[in-house]
Amino acid sequence: NASIPERYISSSEQRMDVYRRIALIRSEPEADDLLDELIDRFGDPPPSVSALLQIALLRAEAGAAGITDISQKQGPLRFTLKDFNMEKVSALYSTDAYRRRLRVEAGSKPCLSLKIVQRSRVIDEARAFVRDWVL
Repeated sequence: NASIPERYISSSEQRMDVYRRIALIRSEPEADDLLDELIDRFGDPPPSVSALLQIALLRAEAGAAGITDISQKQGPLRFTLKDFNMEKVSALYSTDAYRRRLRVEAGSKPCLSLKIVQRSRVIDEARAFVRDWVL
């Protein structure tokens, strides 16, 4: 759940402004600055606001890494890549972190499917994969 509850920011105009500002986040320092401002103005944010900030960071990181889409339907995460690079896939697959968890899904737009580790947060798994894809 990633949203700004009305009970956290009651004004719809202020909520929309914060949504716009979150959508513009491109780095961890920007997210930290906005979080500090939210805490100063509205108090500690609920988990859904923190999740929204994490998703904004994921989108920025994924875009910079050439990942055009991330989705999840009942299980694995799917990453659609702007430029499919089998050497990178092989290098990641050879690591303990991705062995038996990463696979290529063929189709009109090939993508990578990543099985989520039990008891881990999906957003953390997605951000870790994006960081590792860049290396």
